[in-house]
Parts: sequence; structure tokens; C-alpha cells
Amino acid sequence: MKRMLKRSTALFMAALMTFALFTLPAAAAKYENDLPVVYLRGATEKVYDRTGKQVWPVATEIEDILLDSAGSLTSALTSSLLSSDWSIYGAALEKALKKYFDAGALDNNGNPKNGTDIKHSTPPQKKTENFGLGDYIFRYDPRLDPWETAQELSAYIDAVLAATGKKKVQLVARCMGSCFASAYLCRYGSSKVDTCIYYASAARGSLVCGELFAGKLKFDADILNNYAGKYMGDDEISELLAAIVSVTYSLNLLGEGTGLVGDIYEQLAVEVFPRLLRTTYANMPAYWAMVNEDYYEEAKNFVFAGVEAEYAELIEKIDNYHANVMLRLEQDLKTFNKNGMKIIVLAKYGVPFPPYLEGSQIQGDAKISARDISFGAVGADIGKTFSVDYLNAAKKSGTMDYISDDLIIDASTCLFPEYTWFVRDIRHGTFPPSINTMFMQFLRQKKQITVSDYEDYPRYMTFDYDTDTLSPVMPAGPSGETGTVNPLMNLINMLKNFFSIILNFFSIVL
Repeated sequence: MKRMLKRSTALFMAALMTFALFTLPAAAAKYENDLPVVYLRGATEKVYDRTGKQVWPVATEIEDILLDSAGSLTSALTSSLLSSDWSIYGAALEKALKKYFDAGALDNNGNPKNGTDIKHSTPPQKKTENFGLGDYIFRYDPRLDPWETAQELSAYIDAVLAATGKKKVQLVARCMGSCFASAYLCRYGSSKVDTCIYYASAARGSLVCGELFAGKLKFDADILNNYAGKYMGDDEISELLAAIVSVTYSLNLLGEGTGLVGDIYEQLAVEVFPRLLRTTYANMPAYWAMVNEDYYEEAKNFVFAGVEAEYAELIEKIDNYHANVMLRLEQDLKTFNKNGMKIIVLAKYGVPFPPYLEGSQIQGDAKISARDISFGAVGADIGKTFSVDYLNAAKKSGTMDYISDDLIIDASTCLFPEYTWFVRDIRHGTFPPSINTMFMQFLRQKKQITVSDYEDYPRYMTFDYDTDTLSPVMPAGPSGETGTVNPLMNLINMLKNFFSIILNFFSIVL
């Protein structure tokens, strides 16, 4: 009872804090650096057709899509099992998906079809002080080319400056929003930006998008089983990939084993899987913006092989973003910082990637690797700590102070090691009020904030979901375990994700 009361109180306080941060004006206090904040959230905007019906993300649950096509999919699955021709099943999947995805998909040029659009940002409110995170939210279409959308963001920033009488704004860019913020900076420069916060940023790419678009999937029963005790994720890309795991489990229960699933995937990957991608996410430049240089050329070859002419304009768009943003960004950020734009990076780690990705052992937050989300950190593989040899080398080179107390992250290789914070065991899609509070403290300072400036916000922190608080990461014990592990929470997560797998048992590949 006491625990329930404590949790209820914590949730109430978290909700109250969020309300205050995003909707209420601050007290009549004068801050050292009081500038308007333009917030670019993750891929949260819904897309509607001309009648006002939501067409993206697809509102229909994947179980319902399956039920709607149960007859044709069952027939196709039977035919493929009997003939070993898995293109039959792949074609049925493509048809089932297209029925629901087509309305919100883009055309072959990466442009909206049939007048589909988001509800755009309202004109900026007039305000002169006490700015908060929720005052100016830039709404962007999460399907479209960030480079082209940068024109809209530039106009919005000008409108905010006109409404506030200020000369500069502060940018807070989260997940996919960081791709749009980066496109703006690379295209228009930093002269109107005082500070840019990269928050769980996909600006250097997402491992999930990269490996999905490059077709890098694997099927191993033991790895899949171990993943049942970990976080699966709850965004549309994760649901899309979770469906692949579900089919694997269903075939396991049919006694076929994951070896057959791997064989099936190899057949589907030649032609069917790229078509499925083009039917769903691979016609959207914004998702290509999250494919980093490690996967980009391979992903293009996988998705567009044989249809390059048909998708020439889309390929031109994504090539332009890759050349002018992805490959330039780090050097541009160094220049912008040297010229006075302050930079803050908040990275997450300690949450495993889906096990059906080839890079599932990489350290990260289940969507983005620790390296990419932090602009360059080295991370021990998930569930492991740095080796003795690695630590000895760090001691010898004088970089031991950059290594987390849990011996998992080395920040010495970050683009901005003194401006980069890490939070452990916090899911990619979790954005708690306590971190918003931290950001506002940082943004209200004129100087460039570093990891040494606030005792409450050291370089490495962990997040408590019950109390919405941040605390320092605890040192690793003899076995490599840290003091931040909560056995009860692990058990709860294990049970929750086990039932999540069962719930998705009959989900569709892709």
C-alpha cells in the first residue's frame, strides 16, 4: 500500500511538473539567458487526408490487419510451405500491407499523395520573457525530406524572433527532430541559434533504420528467447520489427525452428522484402535521414536494386541529405560551436536492440547506438563491461575519467566530450520531466554548460521510473553488475515482454 501511494504521488508530481514546464508561464524571475525555445519532437505528428482521416501512422493494429487478410495469408502460407516458393507468401503480405499503408505512403518521388498533410504549427505567440519548452513547437511531417522542410523551419524561426523581439532562438531537437534541426543548421547556419540540444538524437543515424533498410536481419532461437526479458519498444518501427520476431516464434511453436525462418528470409530478401520496405517506410526521405554512412550505400542497393530509374527523384533527395547533412554535420557543428553556438548532447544507453538485428549486441537505447546518439562514444557490448585491456589502455592514455563508473561507456571519443551527458536504462521513447528541468537550467545560462558544472547532473546518470529522478550511475561490482539494477523491475519487464511476444504471436512480417 505504501509503495502504491509513493508511486501515485510520484506520478502526480511528474504530471504536475510536465504541466508547469509546457503550459504555465514561469514565475516573474529574470534569467541570465532568457530566449525562446523552438522544440522539434520525434516522429509524433499524425498525417491526415483531405477528409480529416488519419492515414499515418497507420491507426489499425497489426493484429487487425492480419485478421482482415487472414484467409489470403493463410492460403499463401500453405502454398509457400508446400512449394518452398516464399514469394507467394511475400506477395500476400505486400498486398495486405499496401491496403493499409498506401494512403499515408509517399509517391516514388518522395512526395505526399492525394493531399495528405499534418496539422502545421500555429503562428508563434507574442512573448518577451520566461520562455519554456512548450512555447514554440515546430511541427513537421515525419515522412518528408528534412532538407526541404528546413525552409519551413527557417520561416518558423524568423516568425518566433519577430513575435518575441529576440535575435536568437534555442533549439531542442529530439530523435528524428534532430535530423530536421541538423538540416536547418547545415543549410542556413547558426547565426540565429544560441544553443542546440541534441536529445536522444538520430542525427547520426539509427541502428534500427540502418539495419532494417540494409536487410541485416538474423534469426537465432537462443538470442530471441533471451530478449524476452528485455524491453521490446513501442514505436512504429519497433512494432514493425517485432512482427518479424512474432513470426519466428510462431514457426518455432510449429516445430520448424529458426533455421527455416532464416532460410525463408533469405528467399524473401532477394525481392519481396525490399518491396515491402518500399510499400511502408522506404519511400519516406525522413526515415532515410536516419540511415548513417555505415549502412547507406548497402541500404540503397538493397531497397532500390533494379528499380533505380523508377525512384530516381527519391534517390536524388536522400543522396542530397546524406551528402549535405549526414556527412557534413560533425564538421559543421564544430564550426558553429567555435563561432559561439552552444551545444548540449544527451544520450541514452543500457537498453538492448531487437535480437533479430545483426548489430543487436551493440550498446545503445534500443533504437540508436551509443556511438551515434552521442556523436562518437565507445560502448561495451550490451550486457558487458570494458575489458581489462581496454581499461588499462585508458589509464595509460589518461582518459579513464571519461569512462562511466559502470565501465560501459567511454566519452573520450565524443565529438563534444565535455558537453555530452548519458542516462542509463532509460528507453528511447521515454522523455521525463526531470530531464526537461535539467535542460531548462542549462538553457538559462549564458555560458556553455559542461558536465562539471552541476553536481546534480554529472556526465553519467541513471533514471528512476518510480520517482522521476536522475542520480549518478553506480560503480560496477566484481561481476560487472552495477548498483542501478533493480531485480524486481527486471522480473516485471521480463513478464511484460514475454506477454508482449505472445500478444504479437500472429503478427505479420514487416
